[in-house]
Amino acid sequence: MRMIVRVLLVALLALGLAACQQEQPKPKPSVGVVDMETVFKTSQGGKDAVAHLETIGKSLETEFGRLQEIGQNAPENVELQQQLGTIFQGLQKSFEGAQQEDFNVLNESYLAALEKCRVEAGMLVVLNKQAVQKADPSVDLTDKVIAEMNKTKIAFKEFKLPEIPAINTNSTNSTKAAPEANATAPAPVTNSTAK
Repeated sequence: MRMIVRVLLVALLALGLAACQQEQPKPKPSVGVVDMETVFKTSQGGKDAVAHLETIGKSLETEFGRLQEIGQNAPENVELQQQLGTIFQGLQKSFEGAQQEDFNVLNESYLAALEKCRVEAGMLVVLNKQAVQKADPSVDLTDKVIAEMNKTKIAFKEFKLPEIPAINTNSTNSTKAAPEANATAPAPVTNSTAK
């Protein structure tokens, strides 16, 4: 009887060892990475955002040039120079606002694509690839996020050049000294042959 028990114990141990040696299925990775910079540079939405901002920049550059020419024609006119400075600042702020709006629209599309890819891959967390020193290529979602973003056309808000107030180029406020009040004006020239 003892012999039967020993044989059974040895058989059970052998079965247990065999079960342990069988390959366990690999768990799905729960952490992924994405190269956000690459997504923004190479996705169609990122390229469209750059093109949109370049178009805005060109229209503002044209307006800056026109205003700069006005200022160069009257460098001594302090009031005009101040007015132009205020207009330049307003144009710069409008460009910065357009940049922020475009980024917000692009980022919203990116986050939606990232979330869809994260869920499909069964990942709990996706980190920015630049914050990770090393990651297996199998957990990199960059290409999938780009492909997902490219499925949707991103519409950017139309930029309208801000209204520019009338520019007073005839201002008398200048750095040059004004003529003295008591100075006599030259006599008008008359045509002596006129009857």
